[in-house]
Amino acid sequence: MSRSNRSALTYSNVTATIALFVALGGASYAATQLPRNSVGSAQIKSNGVTNTDIARNAVTGAKVRTGSLDGTDIDLTTLGTVPTATGLAKVTYKTTSESIAPYAGTGSYTSKLATATCDPGQSVLGGGVSVESQEDELVNSSYPNGTNAWSGVAFNSGSSARSMTVTAVCAPVSATG
Repeated sequence: MSRSNRSALTYSNVTATIALFVALGGASYAATQLPRNSVGSAQIKSNGVTNTDIARNAVTGAKVRTGSLDGTDIDLTTLGTVPTATGLAKVTYKTTSESIAPYAGTGSYTSKLATATCDPGQSVLGGGVSVESQEDELVNSSYPNGTNAWSGVAFNSGSSARSMTVTAVCAPVSATG
């Protein structure tokens, strides 16, 4: 061996070269000799698997942790109509308006009862009362009246007639369930 090659042949260079061959040989052994599906979560380092490592459609809903997805993870255009929500397309609103006479200035305020009724075959889901004037009128009550109507009572404390409107939210009996 020449003198120039001999100076490059040091203990650390030989050790490094041997270590390189052992490391490469170990990886080759693992790639060719490990049984199929023998690597599990215990062998994978944290964040060792990324999106590019997972085949398209390889993760199903059963494999997703509950609560780990939000609305930004879902393509809404791929969703159909929710079966129980189809009845909501059949919801209708029925209204009735009444005039409340002006307050005479003495005694009790004038009041009016009004009822909005659903069409035959419908049930009332909810309802409400609105008044023309927030200053002169007061809604006293708003309630379901049986299974197919909504009623309300309003008072007028003003010196001129005011109106009130009762609204019933209605749906076919079969859609309510």
